[in-house]
Amino acid sequence: MGEPGAFINGLMSLSFGAPIVAFHGTQWTGWAAIVTFVGWGQVTKGIINLCFPARSLRRMAMVEDDASSWKFAVAGAAMIPIALAMLYASTR
Repeated sequence: MGEPGAFINGLMSLSFGAPIVAFHGTQWTGWAAIVTFVGWGQVTKGIINLCFPARSLRRMAMVEDDASSWKFAVAGAAMIPIALAMLYASTR
């Protein structure tokens, strides 16, 4: 989608990270620190993608149709234990 796609990508990251930072920004110990760090990372990514759409387009162009799709499955599988640990820690 060109630059509008880069803009949408930046807005998605910013809309995910901004509520985390707004409501979780002062806790810097334990699992709360990880959540806060992820929130700030998403805010930073969103701002960079909105300010520099050419960089965002280059990053999105790195994703190929089928040749590198297995990398997303590996990354998702690696995140499952982390998500379960965070879920367990938040319900204790």
